[in-house]
Amino acid sequence: MRLGLSGRLEVGDTLDFHKACQPVIKDLGGSALQLDLERLSYIDSSGIGALVVMHNRARDEGWRMSLCNCSGDIMKVLRLLNLHRLFHIV
Repeated sequence: MRLGLSGRLEVGDTLDFHKACQPVIKDLGGSALQLDLERLSYIDSSGIGALVVMHNRARDEGWRMSLCNCSGDIMKVLRLLNLHRLFHIV
């Protein structure tokens, strides 16, 4: 399953992010969740936290979560926080 994120993922958006992702992991068959970040222009610490929580939920349900099409700025943040080691980045 592939979900695309766009705009900003920040403190005011994390609840909507979780609401969008949770049914995919819980209700749909499959074993992989790929988040396409091509259109994501900004992420703050709350957005990073939301990605980590979703990664852990996916793992707990037996799914593999990966990130794809990360912009240079998003990759800089992920590397700065050593999250490129946690997430599978395509």
